[in-house]
Amino acid sequence: MTSTEPSVCIITLNWNRCQDTLEFLESCRQLTYLRHTLIVVDNASSDGSVAAIAAASVSTPVLVSACTKATAATSLFAFSASVTAPGSTGV
Repeated sequence: MTSTEPSVCIITLNWNRCQDTLEFLESCRQLTYLRHTLIVVDNASSDGSVAAIAAASVSTPVLVSACTKATAATSLFAFSASVTAPGSTGV
């Protein structure tokens, strides 16, 4: 792999689906493409997801949202609007 290959960010959302998210992260650990970063965004889970995911994947940031499902779409839009590709002017 050369340094000219792009670095990618894999972002997954979780809301009270700890086991599914853990399985997804395990699958990502098996990727052969090494220039990637994993981020889990948790939507205020109440099932212990945050602690379990953080314990099982210490190198993966877990961002915890305090927003409700009603405001999640707005928050996600604000997040995606603030992330732009190099050379891009944004959304």
